[in-house]
Amino acid sequence: MESAILGTRSDDSTHLKLQIGKYVALNPAKDPVSPPIDDGSGQRTHMGINHPVLARFLCPIGEIVKFEDDPKMQAGKIELTADAFPAFLWKGDPPGADYNPEKMMDGFLEGFTLERTMRHIFTGPSTALGTQSCGTRPCNAILHDMTAVEAAHIAYGCVQVRFGISSKNIWTEVDGDFKYRDFYRNIVEFI
Repeated sequence: MESAILGTRSDDSTHLKLQIGKYVALNPAKDPVSPPIDDGSGQRTHMGINHPVLARFLCPIGEIVKFEDDPKMQAGKIELTADAFPAFLWKGDPPGADYNPEKMMDGFLEGFTLERTMRHIFTGPSTALGTQSCGTRPCNAILHDMTAVEAAHIAYGCVQVRFGISSKNIWTEVDGDFKYRDFYRNIVEFI
């Protein structure tokens, strides 16, 4: 069972990495992310906190004002842990733009990148940007008799987004001080 789970996560991560550049742009056809996510090198070292757009996505929402004041200065100084939820979890353009600490739940888990990733994983990559499915096989939601989105599904999507925009080439449970297992559990418990 464990090997099946690992294989599924690996497949989701691999396929998502190829598409994440489209999913982080609010309107990828008209306004793609700049600088581009895919630099042609096949490497991901320019991603995560090393990319000006993705650094903001990863920034803990409680630090977003400090980050916006001086993104270059803050990118390497803000601690990224599983206890501080990243901005990409909130709606807005850019994600978390309308965040109000007095109303923390407003827009929480409504980020467009999370929504697109959930569609990618559960209803197929062709549906991620809001189009009708054109897959030739049943989607994961049908294959697994999913009739509702549960906390575990959302947490899984959150983990996949976080990994997808990171600078890591291969899956690891830890990315600096950020622990994916803790992040997953924190999302499930928070929901």
